[in-house]
Amino acid sequence: MKNILRAEFKKIQFLAVYRNLLLTAVILSLVFGALLLLTVGVTEGRELSSLNSLEVIDVSFLGIDVTAIMMIIFSALYVSKDISGSAVYTNLTMTPNRLKFFISRILFLTLLSILMSIVVIALIFVMDYLIMSLNNMCSLDLFNRSVYLKILGSILMVIVYSLFSAVGSFFTQSMSAGVVFSLGLMFIPALIRFFPEWVGDIVLPIFPESAIGAFIDISGGASSLVVAVFVLCVWVFASGICGYLRFRQRDY
Repeated sequence: MKNILRAEFKKIQFLAVYRNLLLTAVILSLVFGALLLLTVGVTEGRELSSLNSLEVIDVSFLGIDVTAIMMIIFSALYVSKDISGSAVYTNLTMTPNRLKFFISRILFLTLLSILMSIVVIALIFVMDYLIMSLNNMCSLDLFNRSVYLKILGSILMVIVYSLFSAVGSFFTQSMSAGVVFSLGLMFIPALIRFFPEWVGDIVLPIFPESAIGAFIDISGGASSLVVAVFVLCVWVFASGICGYLRFRQRDY
């Protein structure tokens, strides 16, 4: 398994399309976070200098959403290239055990998602520090339980939605379908909120977005984290099993 994972990471070094996509994800995440922070006077009607440390982090961390979306695209592209055309015959010859093949790809994307999240989060903190220093604001407070939960929730968001994209691509054998599946799970809760409140109270808690929100929402505290972890585990394992079973039955 270590050799397989090492080989998958080497693909990023040699394939420009993967490198460019990941680099673009980092850049766009920082740009989006900076724009939201610097235009807070327009979007929220408040002066940037009036924000405290947690509020600055809360706004700039919206850039992680871009990381999640870019990793959704990357994961679908990565899986679709591995299981389409002549590549699938080569890959299955090298790793004939389909369960091992499936797990190695899922594990690789999990590790890559964690790495990407850590890099973007670290750069966002650096950006927040510079912006706050230039505007003579209070110091950036990182040693806070709410910040820890937001970091954890942001990393989970990137991991979970990238895995949804991957298993969706395994299930449908299509990059576009994998992207649609993951983005659908991400944005359907926003549509549900247009329905009467009682509908949202029943339906929304079962979606991954609500579970991730238990970590990310600084103002909402850290309630129901055990339930949130349970919901995410059910979604990831259920979708993973469905994706693997479909992939195993596929006759290439």
